[in-house]
Amino acid sequence: VPAPCLPYLGVALYVLPIATAVERSDALGEAQYRLPIPDNPGLMGASIYAQALWLDVCGSQWFSSSAGLRFTVVE
Repeated sequence: VPAPCLPYLGVALYVLPIATAVERSDALGEAQYRLPIPDNPGLMGASIYAQALWLDVCGSQWFSSSAGLRFTVVE
């Protein structure tokens, strides 16, 4: 069962946009974003949620998006 989503700009948002980052992709459509994680044992097991949204001239209302992603802090 998919997670609840919020329709926005013709795409389904699976995470709330509390923080945003702008990145550019290369010719293959690949991009990376480095997120520094402090050396704090209290963060072990914490989850970070993310989703990509990009300009797409073929997409609904000119945008497309990835599925929601969850990352978990481990050793």
